[in-house]
Amino acid sequence: MFVGTDVIPDAAPEPGPHPVIVLSHGSGGSGDKMGWLAGPLAEDGWIVAAPNHPGTTSGDSLPERTVMPWERTADMRAVLDHLAGDAPGGATDGAVAVGFSLGGHTALRLAGARASKAAFLAYCDRNSDLLDCGWFEENELDLAAIDADRYEAADAEPRIRAAIAIDPALSAAMTDESLAAIDVPVLTIGMGAPGTVPEGIDAAPSAALIPGARHVNIEGGTHFSMLGACRRLGRVVIGLLEDEPICADPHRERAEVQAEVLRAVRAFLDEMPHLP
Repeated sequence: MFVGTDVIPDAAPEPGPHPVIVLSHGSGGSGDKMGWLAGPLAEDGWIVAAPNHPGTTSGDSLPERTVMPWERTADMRAVLDHLAGDAPGGATDGAVAVGFSLGGHTALRLAGARASKAAFLAYCDRNSDLLDCGWFEENELDLAAIDADRYEAADAEPRIRAAIAIDPALSAAMTDESLAAIDVPVLTIGMGAPGTVPEGIDAAPSAALIPGARHVNIEGGTHFSMLGACRRLGRVVIGLLEDEPICADPHRERAEVQAEVLRAVRAFLDEMPHLP
C-alpha cells in the first residue's frame, strides 16, 4: 500500500559508538511507515530505533490503549535498555527522542512534559467531532475512566538529551508548568501554515513555553504528510476502506513536504553534541 524504504539486511555497522535516535510513530501507524525519515538519518550515522507500540500500532490500534501514553514511554525505555547492551557498533550515552502525532507526545513526555486529564477532557468536550475525540466517542470509550495518576505522572527519561515532536498529539492537554521546566533542546514542527494546525496537534503554543525551543511550520503540509507515500494500489484501496484521507496531498507533493521536514530535523541535529 505504501512506498517502502530500501534496506540492507544484516548490514555490517560502521565502527561505533553511534548516536541514538528513538523514533515513535503516530496512533495507528508503525515504525516502518516512518522509514522515509529513519532511513536518511541512519545514513547520516545515527542508530535509529523505531519500534511498533503495542495497542496503538497499525492493525493493533485500540481506543482504550491510545489514552495510556505511559505505555509508550515504557516502550522507549525498553528500547534504550536494549540498545545500551546490544546496539549495532555500539551506542553513545544518551539519545534523541523523535516522534510524530502520539509519538510526538511520547517524545515530549520523555523530555519532561506532563499531561492533564482535566485539560484533555475539556479539549474533547470542545472537539467531539475531530478524528481523535470522535473516534473515542464512536467507540464509546469512557474518558472519565482514564487513570489520572498515570496519565499525569512525571515520565521524563534522563537518557533523553533532546526531543523533536512533529504535530504532537495531546498538545492541548500538556501543562504549562511542565513545559516551562523542560531543560533539553526541543524542536517542534507543525504540519501546515501558522494558524491552520488543529488545536490538538498544534505545538506552537507548547514551544513558546519551553525554554529555548525552536518551532517550524511546514506550509502546505498536512498531518498525513508524515506517513509514507501511498502506492497507486494504496490510494485506491485506502480510499475505499479508510475514513481518513491518509493518501491525499491537497497542497504539496508529499515527497517535497517530507524533504522539508528532514531538512529541519537535520539542521536541529547538527547542533547536538552527539553527532556521528
